[in-house]
Amino acid sequence: YKENITLDTLAGISYMNKFSLAHAFKEEYGVSPINYLVQRRVAESRYLLGRTNYRIYEIASMLGFSSSSYFTQTFTRIEGISPRDYRRQMQDVRKNQS
Repeated sequence: YKENITLDTLAGISYMNKFSLAHAFKEEYGVSPINYLVQRRVAESRYLLGRTNYRIYEIASMLGFSSSSYFTQTFTRIEGISPRDYRRQMQDVRKNQS
């Protein structure tokens, strides 16, 4: 999920055409391959935001987002909270657990 993965790349690896691959993937996982990739990237970003001191633009770059603004938009759309606010909440939780 950290690499720039496209449907063409996946189709080539699996020796399937793009349509068949996308259909089979959605049947199995309930989402398109690209949406699955985005969800995996956001899941990993939650960990990095909560457990590391990497800057947001560094996390975006490490996880394959084309820009930090696209990462922020995507994270906010999926999580309902900005990456910065998520990090603050996780820091507060960790402080309260200490």
